[in-house]
Amino acid sequence: MSQAIGLVRLFRTMTNGLEPTPAVIREFNAVLPEEDEPLRDVPTNRDLVGTLWDMDYVDAAGEKSERRVTVRSVHWEGGTAYLTCYCHTRRAPRTFRADRIALLSSPVTGEVLAADDFAPRIFKQENPTILTLRSASPGVQILTFIAHIDGEYAEEEHDVILDYIDYCRPDPETDFEAASIFVKSLCPDRVCFESALEMLPRLNDAEADRIRRFYKRVIYADGVVAEAEAAAMAELGISWEDLL
Repeated sequence: MSQAIGLVRLFRTMTNGLEPTPAVIREFNAVLPEEDEPLRDVPTNRDLVGTLWDMDYVDAAGEKSERRVTVRSVHWEGGTAYLTCYCHTRRAPRTFRADRIALLSSPVTGEVLAADDFAPRIFKQENPTILTLRSASPGVQILTFIAHIDGEYAEEEHDVILDYIDYCRPDPETDFEAASIFVKSLCPDRVCFESALEMLPRLNDAEADRIRRFYKRVIYADGVVAEAEAAAMAELGISWEDLL
């Protein structure tokens, strides 16, 4: 647990004031109604947290919108699924009813989910790949956030995160091609990142150490060490050797 607490401090210091702004978010033209439906305070379902989607949505008033969102939580109420997301156009959190989502598409992978197959594909899926990804969280959320922090997501960084999932001893029937597509659809924001950090103290030292070692691999993967990362480590008195 002591290693986990140290990691939380390291990650928060190194990412202070930073928010991933990938080109895939910056280059989207949204279509929005004048006002959105109110935000709902809901519990978190972690399977979709951090995923990025283009959403075609019809609100209670029948107004259509097209927006790019990062999922922060998923929950059910009375048989109806709700997504709480960060809307990158509104620059604010919003809640959406799943049965009012006309279409979801991934701007990264190109995967398209129509209304008819959206709910069963996303909310009720229990297969070896989903279970493996679930067991690898919060590490995947943290490593993906770090990988996106410079506004880019290199293939070398992606490969490191897949290695991390493999190292977490996944279900032998895990479909790593599907896992790769899922990880590419991730673009966790600061709220998703903080939620993952809050889970770190629950890990044992071996699990925390695994995240620490793969964190260094992600940092070095694209051959670029950001100034903010180097400055934060100097402030904490931590050398790269300390992360070995």
